[in-house]
Amino acid sequence: MKARSPEFRAVLTRILRPWDPEVFLDLHTTNGSYHAYPLLYAPHLHPGGPPGPLVFARETFLPSVRRAMRTRHGLEVFDYGNFDSQANPTRWATYDYKARMCWNYIGLRGRIGILSEAFAYAPFRNRVEATYHFVEEVLRFTSEHARVIREIRSATDRQIVEWGRTVKPEIPYRWEPPEGCNIFPEE
Repeated sequence: MKARSPEFRAVLTRILRPWDPEVFLDLHTTNGSYHAYPLLYAPHLHPGGPPGPLVFARETFLPSVRRAMRTRHGLEVFDYGNFDSQANPTRWATYDYKARMCWNYIGLRGRIGILSEAFAYAPFRNRVEATYHFVEEVLRFTSEHARVIREIRSATDRQIVEWGRTVKPEIPYRWEPPEGCNIFPEE
């Protein structure tokens, strides 16, 4: 993965490496398809990372935030995507899994990455309020489930170390050490 932009290099050196956040929220405004929601969201989608954080985000974390947005704030939010055609839509599709998108990179690192996209065509006040409440609910859920999130992180870190020890992990990326290189010199 290249880190060419100064912004991404700053995120790597000043946030991700020193802090190693367990939950990373990437806030955007989308001018994609017209729809009825003030905000769309998605978990990271990179298939190369450990599955625990993604499964938790998709099946527990984000559905809980969605319910809280409805019950506490009266806002309906939905899974991120776009129609294939605004004039005659036949499908709703999400973004790709590439790690060049920060929230996907977070998933590749074994952490929970979340994308938030406020709807550009909504009035500015509505976009700000929806984003504010979404962040509020992500923080509330993170606080209330901190123990579980830390357990997922610990299990994920153990899994990544094990993948490194097996040298040929069952993930979409493979790396072979150069001949004569011992990546575990203490053994």
